[in-house]
Amino acid sequence: PLFPEEKFDITSRRSTDSTRIIDLFSPIGKGQRGLLVAQPKTGKTTLMKEVANAIAANHPEA
Repeated sequence: PLFPEEKFDITSRRSTDSTRIIDLFSPIGKGQRGLLVAQPKTGKTTLMKEVANAIAANHPEA
């Protein structure tokens, strides 16, 4: 199996608390898959947008 060796940095000066918590407890590596499970209307889409924007800002080559 291949294990991710490079970590996506999803925190920045303007990052929200949610991306900081994700980066602290479950960091995202390049090539990893993820699953986001939560009740309806809890902000899953907003969280996905924040993570995607942080990756696009900090890692434009990805």
